[in-house]
Amino acid sequence: MSQNNHKDRQSFTIDRRQFLLLSAAGTATLVLGVFPTRATASNKSQDTLQPVAWIAIHPDNRIVFHMSKSEMGQGVTTALAMLVAEELHVDLAQLDVQQADFDPRYGDQNTGGSSSIQSNWQTLREAAAVTRELLLDAAAKRWSLSRDQCQAEQGQIHNRKTGDKLAYGDLVAIAQTLALPSHVTLKTTGFRVIGKSQPRVDLSHKINGSAVYGSDVKLDGMLTATVVHCPYFTGQLKSFDAKQALALAGVHGIFAIDRGIAVVAENYWTAQQAAGLLKIEWERSGDPILPPARYRDLLDRPGFVVEDTGTAPDLNGTKMVEAIYELPYQAHATMEPMTCTAYIHDGHIDIWAPTQTPANAYGEAMSHGKSSVTKFFDKLMRKVFHSYEDDIHIRVTQLGGGFGRRLQNDYVAEAVQIAKRVKKPVRLIWSREEDLQHDYYRPATTHKLTGHLLPDHSIASWQHKIVGGSINDYLWGGNGSGGDGSVTEGSTELAYAMAQRQVTYVKLASRVPLGFWRSVGNSHTAFAKECFVDELAHAAGIDPLQFRLQLLSGHPEQIAVLKLVADKAGWGKPLAPGRFHGLALHSCYGSHVAQIAEISIAADRRIRVHKVTCVMDCGIVVNPDGVRAQLESAVVYGLTATLKSAITLRDDKVEQSNFHDFPLLTMQETPQVDTYFVDTARPPAGVGEPGVPPIAPAVANAVFAASGQRLRQLPLRLPG
Repeated sequence: MSQNNHKDRQSFTIDRRQFLLLSAAGTATLVLGVFPTRATASNKSQDTLQPVAWIAIHPDNRIVFHMSKSEMGQGVTTALAMLVAEELHVDLAQLDVQQADFDPRYGDQNTGGSSSIQSNWQTLREAAAVTRELLLDAAAKRWSLSRDQCQAEQGQIHNRKTGDKLAYGDLVAIAQTLALPSHVTLKTTGFRVIGKSQPRVDLSHKINGSAVYGSDVKLDGMLTATVVHCPYFTGQLKSFDAKQALALAGVHGIFAIDRGIAVVAENYWTAQQAAGLLKIEWERSGDPILPPARYRDLLDRPGFVVEDTGTAPDLNGTKMVEAIYELPYQAHATMEPMTCTAYIHDGHIDIWAPTQTPANAYGEAMSHGKSSVTKFFDKLMRKVFHSYEDDIHIRVTQLGGGFGRRLQNDYVAEAVQIAKRVKKPVRLIWSREEDLQHDYYRPATTHKLTGHLLPDHSIASWQHKIVGGSINDYLWGGNGSGGDGSVTEGSTELAYAMAQRQVTYVKLASRVPLGFWRSVGNSHTAFAKECFVDELAHAAGIDPLQFRLQLLSGHPEQIAVLKLVADKAGWGKPLAPGRFHGLALHSCYGSHVAQIAEISIAADRRIRVHKVTCVMDCGIVVNPDGVRAQLESAVVYGLTATLKSAITLRDDKVEQSNFHDFPLLTMQETPQVDTYFVDTARPPAGVGEPGVPPIAPAVANAVFAASGQRLRQLPLRLPG
């Protein structure tokens, strides 16, 4: 496509304080970066946040893309590289994609909240476009041509007048001498790479085993450690006897750290064997933790009003529907348990971590690896000059699953503590049992919904009360007042028409560690909301699809998603004997997802999900195959919590210890998942998380269609 075809491009004027042209010291490499804070091309020391490049073009024509988000199986490496390839006018295969280490000059490196594509949709394309335009200027100077006589294509600049070509690498030296272009245009249509399914750029490394996960790191002289934590959330270490464990060949040390006992050995097997020989006395403290079964008793509390909109009409003559829904704690259960390698030497702290938050890993390394005096001056430098010391190096490895668990870096803190003690490189690996029993769990919640239907089947009043612990208060402290959007999200600002709606939150102080589980609050609010919408439809005597469509007047995006999923699943058409449909719709992270679950009930009352039809409107679909994989993953992940897994407490500790009592969905149980997209030109929205919330209510609603029984607790269990 001709780059002068401006009708298919978005105009963009460059703020020169956002870009900086750098020459790598001692090399002839062109490096260009886009920065979230002030920087200038003429004076790179003017701003304290020094720039760093995403894109590097070498004289040998090697084009390197430094990917600054974490790859945890969600395909973000490929999708972000596609943004660069699109505006750089190269094929995806021409990019050498490398995982970036932590560096504040990349800006926000956190990976979570389905934000990677949304937050980089503009930024990375601008970076690539500026690189492309700079190379075009360099070619024009080389050939003494006007700028419009040059065209970028397939990693080359073409001379329209003579037909000559120059590889990008041939133009590095000239480009280094030029000022940045003052104006670029971005494509809005006619994409060549975006929107076309691309093979994952990291696939070959995972197939041949060369991909390095956290537990794959190997260093000369490295030891392996594991940790035994206090099983009680309200307990602490009282004493331990390690004599028998220390006598085991290959054990290098056993000592207490902040949250437990570290066992250091030649290898993981030896460390685990030694951990099993420890004689430990733990001490419980504090009052017993309130079990989720008691949350019903708190529904009469007034709570914090999260949302209160509209005015209810006279409720006389309305039909009232009321229901209570209960969801348990959930663990992330990543396939790779928590792991991190740390090496403290010569005043440096080197970290290899599968983390979703490299900046937080840096903070843990500084907090636990440096003296109090050094930490004070480092914090002062960061606060006053926005400067990070380069004696702490965070290398981000592949993540064997994240789902929000690796937003917390407790395992990094422990690895640093251990490495500081043994003065050798140490690879920490938690056991599966420790990983499952010391997670940052999705809060257990109880929901009470009350609705009033008018004779015309519209909703006169909707009351939603939520009881549960606060993630934000647990992680960052709080006085117990106010709300917590991470818990109540998905219950407010609903598209469904209601004359009056009120959402309240009864916040509980939690001693159970709480964290961000895939789709966060939406994972439980959607279950309560979409099951209750079905209950209202049944009370009104209206088909659940038609009831939703009636309530969504004025919301064409959600209507389009619902109509497409109904068409593709054959809603309302005869199914095979013993098969039943259930429907759910939910919007979060800027996307709308509707799912229809096709289920049957076996003679032993077990629920079997045979097929899930899923429709998503997530804006422009960058990599269709990647998005399909994410939706399939979300269905599988959500079905595990819908049908099988739960975290329960006894005596203030987790009862489950491994996959025998925290079962995951098996391949045999995995349904067929058909995915479809609503065609739209709006910018990309979230993909990784929005597919999780609708699956539980879709299955629960299908169970009602099959059995006439409303199951209001997860995991779903039919009596009998």
